Amino acid sequence: MQADMPRRAGSSRRGGAPPILVEDEETVARFREFGRQGLGKTGIARVLGVHRHTPASFLDRAHRAGTAYEEGLQEWRAADRLARQAAPRAARNASAALKTGGTCPTCGGLIGEGDAHVTLTPADIAEAQRTLDELIDRHLAAGGAGGDPRR
Repeated sequence: MQADMPRRAGSSRRGGAPPILVEDEETVARFREFGRQGLGKTGIARVLGVHRHTPASFLDRAHRAGTAYEEGLQEWRAADRLARQAAPRAARNASAALKTGGTCPTCGGLIGEGDAHVTLTPADIAEAQRTLDELIDRHLAAGGAGGDPRR
């Protein structure tokens, strides 16, 4: 029965279960994507549902998949490095914008310039809501006597 199975060149397998991971184009592409996601070999094992040593041994013997995985990891490391460098730069830019004389990101006005600045507390907002409700009630009561509501 084993004589019927075709042997790959250089294969020392003498039978048993077929390999879990086979180096084909789809597997090479998957391992490149695993590298781009920054997954370690244990993480890959979790995704594939295999033993934690299986991806490492596969990558040792499957050179195209190993190269693709390393290239993906390099891409992930480069993107991660750029993100880590950009974060402090963005924080510096944000703090510079909030300094006196900077531009307000909400209204576009200058921060700290002029006398008009407002600090609202929850009590101020609640009082404004009550005043607005009273105005609406008075308006509805005055218009309820009849007549054209558009006037």
